[in-house]
Amino acid sequence: MRMHYSVYPGDPKRMRTWSSDIATATQEAMMQNDIKQLNMPLKVHAIFVLPRAKHTPKSREHHLTAPGSFALAGIVREGLKGILYPSTREGTITQIIVVKTMGGPCQDIEIIMDIDEV
Repeated sequence: MRMHYSVYPGDPKRMRTWSSDIATATQEAMMQNDIKQLNMPLKVHAIFVLPRAKHTPKSREHHLTAPGSFALAGIVREGLKGILYPSTREGTITQIIVVKTMGGPCQDIEIIMDIDEV
């Protein structure tokens, strides 16, 4: 089992809505791949591509402002809980990697999700 898909948050300024955007995109990806809720060890890799501020030098590779990676990991967890795996089985996620990177100055926020069994 492997899923790879992108999420484009509807309201990029309101992080609270990002988890529901992840939930919706996960449901769609699961339906397209004919996957039901899983009860096995899972590895989640989430890449958050955030827009580069216009004043940020192009030589800077990393996004150093909020939100932090711990907050983004929580958003991913909330978006997957009860959708990808039963809400009572949070232990099924045995590995999570969150990467925060910068896109172009006018780029929409993109969350690239890669989910695989361990």
